[in-house]
Amino acid sequence: MKVLLTYLGLLAKAQQCSSGIKDLTITPGSTGEDVARATFAKVWTEIATWDVKYADGGFFERYAYAESNYGLIQHHAVQQIWTIDEDQFNTTKTAALKNSISNKFNVDWDRLKYEELTIPTNSILALFLFIDQLNEFPIPYSIDEQDALYTRITHNTVDGFKDKVDELDQNTQNECTSKALDIVFVVDESGSVGPDNFDLVKQFLIDYAQDSNIAANATRIAIRTYSTYSDLDFSLNDFKTSNIIFEINNLVHESGGTNTADAITNGLNDFGNDRSESVKIMVTITDGQSNYDRVKAAADLLKADPRNIQSFAIGIDGANMAELQAIATTDPGHIEMLKNWSDFGPIKKNLQSKVCEGSVENNSGGNTQVGGSGGSPGKIILKIGMSGKDNFDFTANAPLTFFYHRSNPQPGPAVYDQIFNFTDADVNSNKTINNNIGYSHTFVYLSAYNYHPTNALVSLQINDGGASSPIVPDPVICPANSHCVGNSCECFPQYTMNTITGKCDYDNCAAVKCNNGYQCEPSTGACFCPEDYFEQDGNCYEAKCPDSAVQVIANFFGNAKGEVSSPWYENGVPYPNNFDCTYEFEAVRADDGCFSVSLDHPFGIEPTVDCKYDRLEIWDVVNADQVNMDHSGSRPVGSAVLCGDACVAEDGWKGYVCGDKLKIRFKSDDFMNDIGWRIQWEHHDKRSCPMMCNSP
Repeated sequence: MKVLLTYLGLLAKAQQCSSGIKDLTITPGSTGEDVARATFAKVWTEIATWDVKYADGGFFERYAYAESNYGLIQHHAVQQIWTIDEDQFNTTKTAALKNSISNKFNVDWDRLKYEELTIPTNSILALFLFIDQLNEFPIPYSIDEQDALYTRITHNTVDGFKDKVDELDQNTQNECTSKALDIVFVVDESGSVGPDNFDLVKQFLIDYAQDSNIAANATRIAIRTYSTYSDLDFSLNDFKTSNIIFEINNLVHESGGTNTADAITNGLNDFGNDRSESVKIMVTITDGQSNYDRVKAAADLLKADPRNIQSFAIGIDGANMAELQAIATTDPGHIEMLKNWSDFGPIKKNLQSKVCEGSVENNSGGNTQVGGSGGSPGKIILKIGMSGKDNFDFTANAPLTFFYHRSNPQPGPAVYDQIFNFTDADVNSNKTINNNIGYSHTFVYLSAYNYHPTNALVSLQINDGGASSPIVPDPVICPANSHCVGNSCECFPQYTMNTITGKCDYDNCAAVKCNNGYQCEPSTGACFCPEDYFEQDGNCYEAKCPDSAVQVIANFFGNAKGEVSSPWYENGVPYPNNFDCTYEFEAVRADDGCFSVSLDHPFGIEPTVDCKYDRLEIWDVVNADQVNMDHSGSRPVGSAVLCGDACVAEDGWKGYVCGDKLKIRFKSDDFMNDIGWRIQWEHHDKRSCPMMCNSP
């Protein structure tokens, strides 16, 4: 009873939570592209800050797609998005970073089971720890080297990694097709670069242009080369791919110093003032060092520009990381450090993915185009700067679905704190949605999904005060391995509440079936026979007590008869300790009458004075005094209490209970036990009952 009360107490104090939110990155069995992208974005936003070496080179998305199609294909007994086998997983238990992983991502890695890799966050963390143990970070940009790493990890016999990378590259190009992108490349051509390396950069620019949808309402590209001075070689106003490629091929390496600051400052003017709805991107490519203070001042001017220019920095081994960090916007994924010039071949795939599918930092508000699509939805993700601000307004000129999240850089159908469906009626009424979130955030994220074929505009205004809606606090999130159901936290189906810690622990028994009375141990998944059960010949017998009164139906041809015994009596083994059970029988349609009871041989209950510890009680026996062994005065009135040998009762004694109900109780303590007892009973009509049962 104590265990039951403790459990009920925990249920009564179940943590309250915020309903209407979704996070499939921590939900067992979640799969799909949206889940994979949201999981990677959440995890890598943190891991990328631990050490500059933790650059994945685009490998983790490629691995998830090539290996499992984002979890839809299963290669192991446990379904995962980033699949590894159990032996590989077990090696992560000794990983140097497992404690950092445990603390930051709220997972006890020492206790984590392989089966728990069905949770996407656990899956990507396991692959990260395994690759870190292989000492593969930073992961090379080279597709050949990534293919070799993939081969060392996978059990997939299909040699298709490179083909899958090409498919992803095509998907990214399709994603970019309808986006309004204005990209200014600021390219170092100083003396240290040299003409041969400059040709590699030129080929990278050609590849990027050829794989982009160059058009007045889609992608526009400008190129500014610099050394001591800078020149605009190609402006955003030329929308022909052939013109861009012609101009790039004609670029001549000029040599000179590395004046990065002036190149960035001049590059700001290359965006012009038109196309307010475009995402504006500056990509600075350099191999050396400049004047850090001047570079930082120019980069700060770039980041403060009200047009929300996204700044990427690509450095070649030898470039100054501090300068790259000063140039790039706050997303760590906006910095790429190449080992050598040959990396300019594969870097195109990484850059295009981040430009087209990453979040767009927006600190000033304004308009952003959301591309339409006939297939998968077009989308834009805004990383909204909220320093010193407490609310923001947004609206759209077409039906869109908005997803808001306080911290995940990839909000969408898989992850959101709030969802807003912007309808035709909202468009016609010029509706504006105000989201009042308070002053506690540096950045929050808002995505817009366009499920229609035509482009749309999202308008954003970031405010300090003047909110038109009540403040919406951050949601109350459930603990690990649980989710919110009706405003209360419940363990996921694969997990059970630990009544000691109050946490949801993995249930190893979820997929285990124990037969013949055996039970499953949740901590190990092993079948066992509990201590207070009896085990014999592959069977495990429980000491059962009836849940309700036993109904006995009499017939027209004779008396109702039956028997009842202590647990395991029929197996010839002693009864269990700490047993307490009451048996009740009722003979229906019996017109009063009485029960007769007698004891079978052998009989054995722990012999003690007054049957103090183990005892059999037969209630309301009219001739109880003939055999009663409890003389303490504590027995139920009129009951026959038996223990020890009970040789008198065994030797032909028959007890009578008047009426149509028979009640028997048997209890034992936690010390001694014996063979137990069996009672034969029979119900009689009142003509066959003792005189005392028939007296008025």
